[in-house]
Amino acid sequence: MATPKKYNDKEWLETSPEESEVEITPTGGKHIPIDKLRPLLDRLNACTNNYHTSILKDGYSNYIAYGSIELTVTIDDKQRTVTGAYNLLLGNAPNGFWNGTLKSECVKNAAIELGKRFGRELNKDAPQPIQQPSITNEVKDKLKSKPDSRIMKQYLDAIERNDQAAITTLTNIYDIQK
Repeated sequence: MATPKKYNDKEWLETSPEESEVEITPTGGKHIPIDKLRPLLDRLNACTNNYHTSILKDGYSNYIAYGSIELTVTIDDKQRTVTGAYNLLLGNAPNGFWNGTLKSECVKNAAIELGKRFGRELNKDAPQPIQQPSITNEVKDKLKSKPDSRIMKQYLDAIERNDQAAITTLTNIYDIQK
C-alpha cells in the first residue's frame, strides 16, 4: 500500500480537490458540499466568527436573506482570516432551514479564497453564462400592474410635490396613463 504524499499546508491548498468531493449543481457548475468541506477545514483548525445575516423584502414580495462570515484557519502555524458572503432568495431555499444553508454557503465562499483545494478553480473552464436578453420597453409596459385608486393618489401627490424619485418608481411598476 502506497503512503500518501505529505504536503505542507500551502502546498496542500494548491492541490485539486478529490473527484469524490466535487458535486455538480443543477445548473452544471461544480462545488464541494459543506459536509465534504468540514473535514478539510478541520485539518486547518478552522473556526468561524462574526456571522451576520439580514433579510430584506424586494418590491415584488420576495424575501432575500444575505449573510457574511469570517473563517479563520491556521496555515503552516500562521493564522489567516478570510471572509465569505452569500445571498439566498428564500423562495428558492433548498430546505426550511435557510439560516443553516446561508451560513454553509458563506463558509464555502470564504474557503474558496484559501486555494484550489477548496474549489477555487473548479469552474474556471466552465462556459460563461448566457446573458439574459434585455427586456424592451414594450415588454416592460406589458408587465406593469394596473394602478388602483390608492396608487393613483400616491402618483398625483408625487407630481404635486415634484418628487421625481416617487414618480419614477411608480411609473416603472404601474401602467399609469398620463
